[in-house]
Amino acid sequence: MLTPCAQTAESVDCNVIYGDTDSIMWTHADVGNDVAKAFVKLREVCDMVTKRINHPAMLLQPEKVYSPWLLLCKKHYAGLLYTDPKATPKRDSKGMETARRDYCAFVTRTLNKTLDTLFATKDIEATAKVAREAISMLVSGNVDIVDLNITRSLSRATYKVNQPHADLMARMEKRNPQFKRQVGDRVLYVMVNQPSKTDKRCQKSEDPLRAIREKLPIDYDYYLHVQLENSLLRLMAPLLGGEARAREKLFSMEALKGVVRVQAKASETCGIGKYFRTASTCNACRMATSAPSKFCPACIASGRAEKRTQELTKQCRDIEDSLETWRRKCTQCRGFDDSSVECQQKDCRTIYDMATAQEKLKDVKKILS
Repeated sequence: MLTPCAQTAESVDCNVIYGDTDSIMWTHADVGNDVAKAFVKLREVCDMVTKRINHPAMLLQPEKVYSPWLLLCKKHYAGLLYTDPKATPKRDSKGMETARRDYCAFVTRTLNKTLDTLFATKDIEATAKVAREAISMLVSGNVDIVDLNITRSLSRATYKVNQPHADLMARMEKRNPQFKRQVGDRVLYVMVNQPSKTDKRCQKSEDPLRAIREKLPIDYDYYLHVQLENSLLRLMAPLLGGEARAREKLFSMEALKGVVRVQAKASETCGIGKYFRTASTCNACRMATSAPSKFCPACIASGRAEKRTQELTKQCRDIEDSLETWRRKCTQCRGFDDSSVECQQKDCRTIYDMATAQEKLKDVKKILS
């Protein structure tokens, strides 16, 4: 059936782009960007194909029109979808990272915003600017950990090649003997720079809450080069004149001029970090000090220490107020008030906000003690 469809469409000057067992996609030079005219031509071709096949069980019907439409490769495309000439279009994408759960929310949101900008403005430079802003946010570490969560399904009990989510589940079983993994479980994790000598990617996965509580540094290089870079290059390469040109426009030092890259802290237990000792610093002026106090003598004498103490006390109260607000929100959501029972909604932003605030509160109280 596909061959008659393609031949009939081509007989009326249609350029057939793609077809499979139940659909065919084509463009027509006379239609241009006129959606109403495209629907007229679409119905005309469908009627012609149906008459040519002449089978009661086979009917080719008009389904949708894309304008504009971006085709990356077979079964990988995006565009503004119309189901009716007068209807408001909606963005639709197939085969792209906008719908894949093994990509973090930050990558998905970046691609969605980039596509929205492209289709709304049809300005390639404005689209590239949106992409560069997202890259700058990531390399400078200004992305919440909840937006870096990756979800993958445990599809089998053992893997020939160890996977990050499977390795994390095995480690969680060792930490908690009562925890048992099951095939089909969805595993939520982030990639961190583990305090170990290994560089194996599978051993860099970690539970997001544990990463917050143990202050494990996020592996931003992984999110930049494995997740965001590959996704953006697939999208932007056809628009910017090839992969090399897209890489230069988006990821080069010139493109990211002025962006301060976040640096992972050296581990205190292994590698070069174990040969260094952290110096005591004043909590007001941040200068190194050998005094046993939390503040240097100069800040104590000038009154800066007292002012800083008042600021930290207010900050402590604000964090406690925020925590109480989040606890009430959690209680309302769960239906009971018991902080000893861990919430299972691992994709809830409030959980990570609370965990981050609790660690920050500990640090502030440590300074004030």
